[in-house]
Amino acid sequence: MAAITKSFDGGPALIFDRIKGYPGWKAVTNLMSRRERIAGFFEGYKTGDPTSILKRSFIQAPPRVIDHAPCQEVVMDRGIDILGYLPVIKQNDS
Repeated sequence: MAAITKSFDGGPALIFDRIKGYPGWKAVTNLMSRRERIAGFFEGYKTGDPTSILKRSFIQAPPRVIDHAPCQEVVMDRGIDILGYLPVIKQNDS
């Protein structure tokens, strides 16, 4: 996955939906590959100017209190081995 993602640097976001050794898992990569895409995550900041993106990242949205959070149904707090649980994509420029 890392080699494929690297070959698309600066290109589209990629979704991997059949990961060897991780049946039923999906991975999304390249979300932050272009300044314009990052700017698009921040409403009203479409220029991709790093200064405006940085300023916008410090503006916090008000919290929403909810009664049920499916993401918290299973909480692991001991013996955490992140590499054993998730397909971690490793990529570097060396």
